[in-house]
Amino acid sequence: MSRLAGSAPAREDARPLATAVDSAFQFFGVLAPDGTVRDANATALAFERVTLEEVLGRPFWDTPWWSDDATREWLRGAVADAARGTLVRAEVEHASPDGRRIVVDFSLKPLRDDAGRVRALLAEGRDISERKRLEEALRGSEQRAAFLARASEVLSESLDREITFQRLAALIVPAVATFCIIDIVDEAGAVRRLQVVHERPEMRDVARRLTEYPRDQQHSYLTSEAIAHGRASFAARVEDAFLASIAVDEEHLTILRALAPASYIVAPLVARGRTLGAVAFCRDAAAPPYGEADLAMATDFANRAALALDNARLYEQSVRATRARDDMLGVVSHDLRNPISAIAMCASSLLEGRHADPARPAYLLRLIRDSAELSRRLIQDLLDVTALEAGRLGLECRPVDPLLIVAQAAELSSTMADEHGVALALDLPDHLPHVDADPERLLQALGNLLVNALKFTPKGGRVTLRGASDGARVTLAVSDTGPGIPTEDVPFVFDRFWHARRTAKVRGTGLGLAIVKGIVEAHGGRVRVEPEPGGGSRFSIELRVARSGV
Repeated sequence: MSRLAGSAPAREDARPLATAVDSAFQFFGVLAPDGTVRDANATALAFERVTLEEVLGRPFWDTPWWSDDATREWLRGAVADAARGTLVRAEVEHASPDGRRIVVDFSLKPLRDDAGRVRALLAEGRDISERKRLEEALRGSEQRAAFLARASEVLSESLDREITFQRLAALIVPAVATFCIIDIVDEAGAVRRLQVVHERPEMRDVARRLTEYPRDQQHSYLTSEAIAHGRASFAARVEDAFLASIAVDEEHLTILRALAPASYIVAPLVARGRTLGAVAFCRDAAAPPYGEADLAMATDFANRAALALDNARLYEQSVRATRARDDMLGVVSHDLRNPISAIAMCASSLLEGRHADPARPAYLLRLIRDSAELSRRLIQDLLDVTALEAGRLGLECRPVDPLLIVAQAAELSSTMADEHGVALALDLPDHLPHVDADPERLLQALGNLLVNALKFTPKGGRVTLRGASDGARVTLAVSDTGPGIPTEDVPFVFDRFWHARRTAKVRGTGLGLAIVKGIVEAHGGRVRVEPEPGGGSRFSIELRVARSGV
């Protein structure tokens, strides 16, 4: 719609107002009751780059001031209403010759003669685009402020991370986004897509497919830059070529096109110098595109969300630390009390010096030695677990031949195997690639697996050490012919202080497998447990092949 102008003449054949209003910011025009143009001020003519001769005598709605059929039709009706004596007023949008969209405060006022008859119509227009822009900006600013205030309130209500993540998505959609994506960085440093939430129910299945779609961590994805560099960014317009650039394959691209993001903001979740993940705000074509003000709002929101998530993380750590302390006190009070009591009783018996059996002192000394060794092992396990929990487990990694580590572990466990009447077998290739590892810690991990297997393998059974490689990783496995692990217990076998319900010949500290997991993960590897065909269990350690390629 255009800026209109008009002057109301005192006589129909003259322009007495033209001189007065030609330089005015408002636009004036004078129409006959049937809507034909009688006059217009210079501002109105200059705005549309037309001359007065080009518009005189033409129907008002059929002049260059108006650019679309809907507006022309509306003006035809407005002229008819004004000719009947009705004041017409409305805000009308218009495309100017330079391509701008402007808003005009437009009115049609009937001009009457002394008899009350409508003799002319005064068309007046005033460009209020800037005022509307400021009003919209103020309204947007108020909405953003209200959104951030609500976010602070909601995010501070819970210290549960899962609940916080759920509330995070509920805050964003649909208030400031058509759909949102939340990616998090887990404890191992891998990026995991936690949620994709869409405002429309019919699109939620598509959103779920994006969540479940396999992630290639080496491939660029929407939040990758924000997570890698900790910087927020936005795009007011999303091209299909961009979607193609972040799609892993055709199926992935189909999902992205179905979601149809037309504009997006990506803000990293950074708290206390640590990147926790990133959140992507996405709008479709039906919503206005994001701008700089929205980017500032999203960054502020992400900072508040990250702080809430980090507080939840710290709270969980404190809960775990308290639980670990209580567990440790329980272990110390129970498991350490037994060997200390045994040492005290044996020492008292030796001090009395009256033993009918001459072999009794030697037996008591062996009990003292075994109890002291159990105490030492328990204390060392507790120290190792504490170091793992605090991230202070020192590793001196270098290329190591895993076959040598296996041979050492087998040699150290051979005495225990003989005492338990269990066969210890090796099933190894002639060569395995070297691995990047701390040899002492790797030996400790493998030794713990062997001790665990020997504890639960009955007399006459077998424990087998195996090794294999796929070229990128080396797998060392310990299999036993014991009773196996119940399926419901498998998720907990690497937890601290967990004891199997199956019968063990030697009671342990409940820390051995937790230490194995901590050592292997500190090497960037993985430890797994699975049932063996026919009974028993198989524990395996997977480590990366050394980069030196030895």
